[in-house]
Amino acid sequence: MTTLFKKDPFGNSLFIKKNLIRLIGLISHQRFRGFNKLDIEGSEILRKLPENNVLFVSNHQTYFADVAAMLHVFNASLSGRDDSIKNIGYLWQPKLNIYYVAALETMKAGILPKLFAYT
Repeated sequence: MTTLFKKDPFGNSLFIKKNLIRLIGLISHQRFRGFNKLDIEGSEILRKLPENNVLFVSNHQTYFADVAAMLHVFNASLSGRDDSIKNIGYLWQPKLNIYYVAALETMKAGILPKLFAYT
């Protein structure tokens, strides 16, 4: 079965999720390659992590920038890039079993949090 009909554990369509990740990635990529350049270290560590039961914690008010940055770093690293988000092609087949958690009032605060909750 293709991702067109599959759903994640929260009932979200994987087809929609994949395309939202691509869209958010496309919009935010230039920000992290230019204006707020990411300094990435440890891509090889990400590739060695198990497929399940891994938790990354971000604890500051730039939550939404963190989500977009993690989206890029995780997918770029898992696509074989070493400490780089060059060549946005890594978003063509993004990892779909990544989930973001925040306070309920944060996740329902507007359209951007709702989009990140879906991704």
